[in-house]
Amino acid sequence: MKVKRKILIIDDDDYMRKAIVRILRPMQDCVFFEAKDVDSAITILDETNPDLLIVDINMPEKKGYEICLYINDKPCFAHTKVIGISGYAGGIGDAIMTSLGADYYFSKPFDTNKFLSKITMLLEEPT
Repeated sequence: MKVKRKILIIDDDDYMRKAIVRILRPMQDCVFFEAKDVDSAITILDETNPDLLIVDINMPEKKGYEICLYINDKPCFAHTKVIGISGYAGGIGDAIMTSLGADYYFSKPFDTNKFLSKITMLLEEPT
């Protein structure tokens, strides 16, 4: 039996989290976890050690980029891929996430086909 890949979706917007799960639902070899803030995301991270994080960088209170700082400090997450998402325009979101080691960045709204394709590619990469 093939081990399911774990994806953690972190976004304060309930609708966006659910929309991302709907986009990814065809990926039957994956299990999805959701967090609405950084604190709950850290709890889920520590419990599940996901293969991929999809994180909104512009959330209230603690910002999504803090997740990158957290996983960068812990060797057990060295295999974890990160995709940043945000409504930031002008490349600032991409610059922030790239500087923190994210594997890719999408501005909202994003092309769902490109999004799914990039996630598939990242999950197929060796760790």
